[in-house]
Amino acid sequence: MTKAPRSTPTPAQVTMTLSALAATAATPRPSGETLQGQAQRAMRGITAQLKDVTLATHGT
Repeated sequence: MTKAPRSTPTPAQVTMTLSALAATAATPRPSGETLQGQAQRAMRGITAQLKDVTLATHGT
């Protein structure tokens, strides 16, 4: 399979990518989850998504 060349994303593309990921943190807490637990869950989820090299953030 041929891969498309990597281009440098525009600041708008990076901003939109990060905005979409930040929305993950707004997911309501499951019953009984502490605020600290929610913060940790959000951080783990966003960190995992940022590792995706196909995003405008290129895995950083």
